[in-house]
Amino acid sequence: MYCPRCATDNSETTKFCRNCGANLSLIPHALQGALPTAPVVQFGAGEGHRGRGGRRYEDRMSSGIRSVFMGAGFLLLALALIVTKQRWGIWMLIPGFTMLGKGAADIFNARNLQGIQPPVNIPAVQTAPRTAELPPTPPQPIGAMPPASVTEQTTRYLEEKAERIKERG
Repeated sequence: MYCPRCATDNSETTKFCRNCGANLSLIPHALQGALPTAPVVQFGAGEGHRGRGGRRYEDRMSSGIRSVFMGAGFLLLALALIVTKQRWGIWMLIPGFTMLGKGAADIFNARNLQGIQPPVNIPAVQTAPRTAELPPTPPQPIGAMPPASVTEQTTRYLEEKAERIKERG
């Protein structure tokens, strides 16, 4: 089996190219025309739209509001401890600002998710068209150069080599 990236000859059981490291595991399937398909992503009717974290809009919004209030509570506690000259009160600023930041991020993410409609039945892997289904090539304008042949330089080299062999023999 030849690597599609670097054209190195590999054994049939090789999963990765020994020269460039390209993934060769799907090549036998592609040659047979039977690529494995990924499952179709579906959203249920009663299910809310889930974002990157897998949580719904309502869950993100409530988590964000909860984190903001807890962060504000930690900041007030830190302020009270600092005012009463407790030195360790300054360490309460760390969870306070962390929770405020997380809460604000959750609220902004939930507001961004609110306007997005969930995709319905989108296949994860698209199938390639068959050869008969390929679109026709557009006509070349008059006077345009045809694309260069891959074998053009090779045949010139072979002709020169044949002439040198004739001269020797």
